[in-house]
Amino acid sequence: MKPFIQIAKTGHCLADINGIGSYSLYRAIYEKYYNADTNVVGYTNVQPLDNGTRNLIYRVDTPLWPTILLVRNPIERFKAACVYTKQTSKEAIDSILNLMQELEGESYLFEENSWFEPVVNYLTPGVDNLLFKYPLHINEAVSELELDVPFNLDLDGGYACVSVPLTQSQKNQLREIYAEDIDLYKSILTPGQKAII
Repeated sequence: MKPFIQIAKTGHCLADINGIGSYSLYRAIYEKYYNADTNVVGYTNVQPLDNGTRNLIYRVDTPLWPTILLVRNPIERFKAACVYTKQTSKEAIDSILNLMQELEGESYLFEENSWFEPVVNYLTPGVDNLLFKYPLHINEAVSELELDVPFNLDLDGGYACVSVPLTQSQKNQLREIYAEDIDLYKSILTPGQKAII
């Protein structure tokens, strides 16, 4: 699936990042811009959002418009990813480290499981990258997309991410793996702040 959702009406793209309320966002974008009444994508009979119709949302590989990136605390996002993918923290860290070793330090993309993809990989040169802390700035982010606020956010499908145990050694590994994401998250002082890349 292409990593950016393009919304022509607002002139924005949204980075399609798992673990930041993405399903709630898909559903809201789909219902507002892709329903049968507005027929934005040219379909006459669009069904309610599911795994098939979710793919009807227009996506691009490289955004040309200002791009909204919701950035979550990387450790909490990792925990949500473990819950969603049904992996233990050890299994997930081992798979990330193996992939990083295979790519020998190159930027790594998790084509098969983007849940563990570093958010900094979504920053795009040449466009405004608008940063919002998740979930703190969700209403400001969806306002840019002209979606209704307050936004009805289904946090992690109701899963309690804090229940994913991490040893101190694993926390240290995650701080190293996601060091750039941690710096990015900490750098966000105001909703919609532009990333400097």
